[in-house]
Formats: sequence, structure tokens, C-alpha cells
Amino acid sequence: EREREREREREREGREHRERVPSVTSIAMEQSVNGSFLMTNTIAKILSLDLAMIQSMDLSKFNISKGGERGGEGFTESLDRIIMTAVVIAFVEKKYAKEKGVWDRFVGKARGFLEKQLNGKGAESAQDILQAVSALL
Repeated sequence: EREREREREREREGREHRERVPSVTSIAMEQSVNGSFLMTNTIAKILSLDLAMIQSMDLSKFNISKGGERGGEGFTESLDRIIMTAVVIAFVEKKYAKEKGVWDRFVGKARGFLEKQLNGKGAESAQDILQAVSALL
């Protein structure tokens, strides 16, 4: 009887965990072809994060800005994608560390997008931004 009770408890905890934590697949399905993630309410909800909080992240020390004065041509339109992509990478690497085999490919593609956007444009390395974003999550 006690064993059966423990089994029911484990099942309930598993169900609650699945309902609380988004699936890696649902996150991956939001990825754009170029590896980036759009800053949308949909992704914010999947990650259980507040979109306004993400939009207000202060990345000024990385020489990127919404105004684009320091970013250069074409950089401004990518800024929201850069921020959201960094948020998704940091979130997945933190929350799903044990499931790396599941997310390794799409996170690798997202990192590729970040590095292409940031390196060589006067911005800090993608890794520095990921560390800063991760600290805010």
C-alpha cells in the first residue's frame, strides 16, 4: 500500500513538472531558419518569462543599442533577435542541462547566429552576452 502511494506521488510530481516546464521541442519549433528567435510573446510564454522584462534588459555595456548609433547598418533590426536568441540559449542551457543531446543542434545554430551578428561589429563576444543574460534569468 505504501509503495503504491509513493508511485502515485511520483506520477503526480512528474505531471506537475511537465506542465510547469516547457518542452525543448516547443522552444525549438519557434526558431527561425537563420538560427535566431523573434522577440514574441509566444516565446516569452513558452519560457515563462515576462516579455517586458526581456525587452528591458540592459545590454548597453556590450556596445549594442536599440537606437543603432553604435551598431551600424542593419544592426538595429537584428537587436531584438539577438537579445531573444541569447535569452533562449541561456534558458535552455540552464533549465535543460541534462538533456543536451536533445537541444545541442538547435542551440548550436542559435549560437552561430549570435556569433555572426556580434563578432566583428564592435560588440563583445557572444559568450559575454550569454553570460550577462544568463545572470538575469
